[in-house]
Amino acid sequence: MELLIVMGVILTLMALLFAGGLKWRQKAMEDSTTAFIKDLELRIQEYHSIMGRYPPDGLDSEVLSFESQEPLQSGAALAHALGTPLLRREVQPSGVIKEVQDTEPLYRFKQDQLFYKDEDPDEYPDVFELIDPWGNAFHYDNLAKGEEWYSEQSDDTVHLQFCEAHGDDPREIEGEGVDTAGGQNMRKFDIWSHGANGHTEKELITESLCNWTRALEGKTE
Repeated sequence: MELLIVMGVILTLMALLFAGGLKWRQKAMEDSTTAFIKDLELRIQEYHSIMGRYPPDGLDSEVLSFESQEPLQSGAALAHALGTPLLRREVQPSGVIKEVQDTEPLYRFKQDQLFYKDEDPDEYPDVFELIDPWGNAFHYDNLAKGEEWYSEQSDDTVHLQFCEAHGDDPREIEGEGVDTAGGQNMRKFDIWSHGANGHTEKELITESLCNWTRALEGKTE
């Protein structure tokens, strides 16, 4: 009898430790995602200072990969802008405008931050998109021209990867995702991840991680 009690206590403690470990891991992944979004914001501002504009999102204007001319949108377009050498237009002493490509990209992404269209990156070396710690694609919307450039992203057509399911654009859900529907950082850009259960049937708007103040949250991510 005493042995059964001891075993019961041990199993209970193990269950509590396991649950606590999962919660800690979840928090760590959320913190990592938030930090990555802030890092992306800094790189985007650096891109803006060099190019005089924010990276295109492939939704208001076409973005094509250099190698395969693959159309890129949202997080894939942002990854392309920051993760491949910039193509600048420079005025030569003669007055002629010449396109000059940098030798290094603004951002050298880690492999676990990218999803490649093909399992072999050599096949499509510049066709990739940004992913969060849960392996799901980020969203990016260039809002440099305000509402004119607002692009709702409520399905997976903007992604390179297949999604089991795809929840609504959190910017469209007033009271949960945002206070007022529409672009959140007008004249700049919006970035977000769908969070822990993103791209599944369990997805929750309140789990989204973004670069704007979420509804009912009362603080900036």
